[in-house]
Amino acid sequence: MENVITVKNMRESDEFTINTSVSSRGLMRRAAQGVCDSVSWYGRIAIVCGSGNNGGDGLVLAKLLLQAGIQSTVFSLAPESKFKNEAKLALDDFLQAGGSLFDFKKINEEPRQASLLLHDGFKLIVD
Repeated sequence: MENVITVKNMRESDEFTINTSVSSRGLMRRAAQGVCDSVSWYGRIAIVCGSGNNGGDGLVLAKLLLQAGIQSTVFSLAPESKFKNEAKLALDDFLQAGGSLFDFKKINEEPRQASLLLHDGFKLIVD
């Protein structure tokens, strides 16, 4: 199997785009909108986010879904204090829009909350 897009290639492509035509936030918004528009959303949806810009893409997607009346459960792989730059702005926007963020690492510490969150499973998972 041949990798068409590598991590290095994607970072270079993002950097080139940000330096020549679209802001980092604009690129994040376009990525999220592209995913939002290309999927038939149904059932319970989980969005798993790290603290970097890919996680920011997921948070922008979660906000777009929320604004469209589509609920999702957003799990963070990092504490809120680790979010920086555009990812932090995306997190703030999502929370201000009424979204909730669940710390994935704390689920085992709170079995009752985990049971409620994970009950019946998820039909779609965005990573």
